[in-house]
Amino acid sequence: MLKSLNQEISGLASLMTPRPESAEKGGAMKPLNDPKIPARIVIIGGGSYNWAPTIVNDILLTPSLNGSTIILEDISPEPLKIIGELSRKMIADKGSDCRIRTTTDEAEALQDADFVIVTISTGGFETMANDLEIPARYGVNQTVGDTVGPGGLARALRSIPVLVNIAKHMEKQCPRAWLINITNPMSTLCLAIKKTTKIKTIGLCHELQGVLFIVKSMVGLPETTKLDFTVAGVNHFIWLLRLSMNGRDGFQMLRQWSKNPTPFRVHDQDVKEMFAPSTIDHAKLKIELFKQLGYLPAAGDRHIVEFFEGYLKDVAQTEFRYQIKPTSIKERGESWLAAMRAYVHGMLEGNFPLPHEKSTETISEILAALAGGINPIIDVVNLPNTGQIKNLPNDCVVETLGTISLNSAEPCEPIGLPGPICDLILPHAENQSLIVQAALGGDRSAALEYLRRDPLSRNSSNPKKMLDDLLLAHRRYLPQF
Repeated sequence: MLKSLNQEISGLASLMTPRPESAEKGGAMKPLNDPKIPARIVIIGGGSYNWAPTIVNDILLTPSLNGSTIILEDISPEPLKIIGELSRKMIADKGSDCRIRTTTDEAEALQDADFVIVTISTGGFETMANDLEIPARYGVNQTVGDTVGPGGLARALRSIPVLVNIAKHMEKQCPRAWLINITNPMSTLCLAIKKTTKIKTIGLCHELQGVLFIVKSMVGLPETTKLDFTVAGVNHFIWLLRLSMNGRDGFQMLRQWSKNPTPFRVHDQDVKEMFAPSTIDHAKLKIELFKQLGYLPAAGDRHIVEFFEGYLKDVAQTEFRYQIKPTSIKERGESWLAAMRAYVHGMLEGNFPLPHEKSTETISEILAALAGGINPIIDVVNLPNTGQIKNLPNDCVVETLGTISLNSAEPCEPIGLPGPICDLILPHAENQSLIVQAALGGDRSAALEYLRRDPLSRNSSNPKKMLDDLLLAHRRYLPQF
């Protein structure tokens, strides 16, 4: 099983020592290893068949979080009930001292919380279908549509007000709590919270973990390979700028492999679940970009391709050349969700075994480190840019390595992006503020300006009409417009 990033980065975490003064930044939070003060961990979207069982299982297998109260909140009572029952079965199976509560009342869930994990999809699969189908009518093809492009814009317009409201409610009911966001579009959601509230926020994404495992598989190194690397960018468009594997130059190893690429398969099931089934064993686009630029994009190819203008003009050619296949809403809804639902019910009914190991996600370790229950760890995090990427604007959220310790999440050393990489990332970093402006104020002109600047959206034959159609289709979720 793939290890968490702080285990991957050889020696770094073990050299870190706690910094007690960091607790003063957001008010004193006592370590959770004191059994008298167990944590209150809220999962907004706690009825998620995808995320909630994994998060709960990992919390139960994190010793310093034992005794915590886990509150599952969701607007859908039926899946919430199912996930609640499964969570209680997991607790009994593990002999854990944690407790589970379920509620459809957000205010009740947030009261006195220590951590609030947000995993929601405003509008669900129906709105995602519009995010893909409407732009396609105007010549904008998308493989995912959840980060940039017109789909990323539409999703942000729906979700930013919801996330901001959650954060504002936290200011009243749990002002010292941390908001852990795992909802897309990651960058703009985190930026909106930063601009409108004082709630401490971290965004977490697992794409890098999968890419690191793929790279090791390519060059034939075992899972236990020690890695040391520098990574920076914006969510779903981060780049490995330096890579060492067991003390050897990882980029040189990758260049050597790419001269005569041998077939590789990723066997780790956890990693497979991170990526679309149609692309997990392919990395042709990132390898081509690595050859051209000397640095490796560290996300799935179906995400990377959307940050460029040209690749998706001819979807059939892109699929043939790079094996990048758009994931349809039918595939996501009928296949993935159905499989996850069946798996959850199977565990609940005893047809599938309950998990007894932690997943590759690092959410529970982040919580434990923030609470002071374990030593500081290093992980990849999304935070407002305060200089950790020196040649990107401060008015954006960036993804780099950061140190997580008692009530503190701080970026590691400042990084300057190489010129060609900065040129690719900068437009997307600058566009974040336009999306947030549009979402918070119902600003059509800002939304339209985004579509004119975004590389992928520039393929639209009529950006204004495309925007009008998206706003009309999603009007139920866009009262600000």
